[in-house]
Amino acid sequence: MVTKVDYINITPPALLLVPCKVPFDKAPEFYGEAYLRDPVWKQSLDQCNKQLDRIKQWVNDKQADK
Repeated sequence: MVTKVDYINITPPALLLVPCKVPFDKAPEFYGEAYLRDPVWKQSLDQCNKQLDRIKQWVNDKQADK
């Protein structure tokens, strides 16, 4: 018995593949600055996670369409 597997390559819409933004590209200049940046990093990571959740939802929707 031979089983044939067909792979279908699907790509999420470009809108979902936009790279996450990095809020800071330089190290903090003083100790307290790192503390002040924490809320900005948290917000950026939350937005990135939402983007990943949208990609996961898109994949789930595509699988449900089959």
